[in-house]
Amino acid sequence: MIVQIDCGKGWRGGQSQALYLTKGLKERGFDVSLICQAGSPLYQKAIAEGIEVYPLKMEFEFDPVSVIKISKILRKKRATILHFHDSHSATLGILASFLYPVPVKIVARKVDFPIKGNPFRRLKYDKLVSSVIAVSNGVKDVLIRDGIPESKIHTIYEGTDLKKFEIEGTKEEWKERLGFKRDKFLAGIVAHLADHKGHIYLIEAAKILKKRGADMEILIIGDGELRDFLISKTEELDVGDIVKFLGFRNDIPNLLKAIDLFVLSSYLEGLCTSLLDAMASKLPIVATRTGGIPEAVEDGVNGILVPPKDPLALADGIFHLYKNRNLLIEMGERGYERAKRLFSVERMVEQTISLYNENLKKKGMKPLKT
Repeated sequence: MIVQIDCGKGWRGGQSQALYLTKGLKERGFDVSLICQAGSPLYQKAIAEGIEVYPLKMEFEFDPVSVIKISKILRKKRATILHFHDSHSATLGILASFLYPVPVKIVARKVDFPIKGNPFRRLKYDKLVSSVIAVSNGVKDVLIRDGIPESKIHTIYEGTDLKKFEIEGTKEEWKERLGFKRDKFLAGIVAHLADHKGHIYLIEAAKILKKRGADMEILIIGDGELRDFLISKTEELDVGDIVKFLGFRNDIPNLLKAIDLFVLSSYLEGLCTSLLDAMASKLPIVATRTGGIPEAVEDGVNGILVPPKDPLALADGIFHLYKNRNLLIEMGERGYERAKRLFSVERMVEQTISLYNENLKKKGMKPLKT
């Protein structure tokens, strides 16, 4: 019996991956349940998929009430595999497994933030779990540098649902449907408005692009704690006519169909699910050379890589593709083929099942059966 835990209250890349995996395991006939935040988007979407869900209010990392409730679920389900999708859920799940021991515990590391300054976090990614899933080799390298044994870390790329982004209609038609001019060049970023996503550098790049006379709009899709600050920065730099804040959207496939160019300005990044979604949408990419991004974007092949925290380089990359429209389709097609080969949901699910069975074998247990 497999139990997945995710503590996210919103809907971001981590939650989409938790849903993709749980749904994929269920479709393959495995006995799987999901513990997640009560009332969260993940809870609602999992229920809609017919997944067995246990909603809890997991308010903080060392929440004793949640620990007890999770241990009762583990006992009820006779869990043999416990998969944590974030650091918060790993803490709760590990503590719960002291009350009801689970043979195999897997934790996913989806960000490339260092962990060496936190002794408990190092324990959480080493002694207290069976294996660590790094969503990119960039994340794996950070974990190794911070003292986690390489033998414990397994790189399994996040996945994107390629079929979800097969949208009928032309780019011009979708621009018009979504309220944009048919001939307007659209660049866009889909990301939580958090500091490490580097939106400020994209806004500064917009100032440079405006001075160069680029007739485009830059769509900032997503919400977060920096929204007011970023809007004020946009006004300060006088780029409100170029930079548009669309907020959180549920129609990402449609928006990606309308966009001409995807941008990712992060200075820290595990891999980024929205980047994979853009590749599935056959979009060329301008992104920063950090974390796992270079494993998805091959410079000059399916996009352009630039240094992080460099607005001029970011503007140069965007302007180059803006002026060379023939490259947009070529790079987009190459990105799609790369996504199909390396970043499909099916590949992610199958590799995760293999890791589960590898750990069960180490415990002298039989492999999973459907």
